[in-house]
Amino acid sequence: MDAPEPTEEAFDEAARRAGLTLAPEDRTIALAEARALHRAAALVRAYVAGADRRNPDAE
Repeated sequence: MDAPEPTEEAFDEAARRAGLTLAPEDRTIALAEARALHRAAALVRAYVAGADRRNPDAE
């Protein structure tokens, strides 16, 4: 099962650990981009899993 999309709290904690301080508008944009990347990665994983099922001998 895929991990849930990043929450605001998890995003803020990751930014804090990385030593980032973001302006509110930058934080909003960065969080939206993180969620979009999360969804894109889930689509890629689903596609690869489907390809593996269709052709299990492929590398």
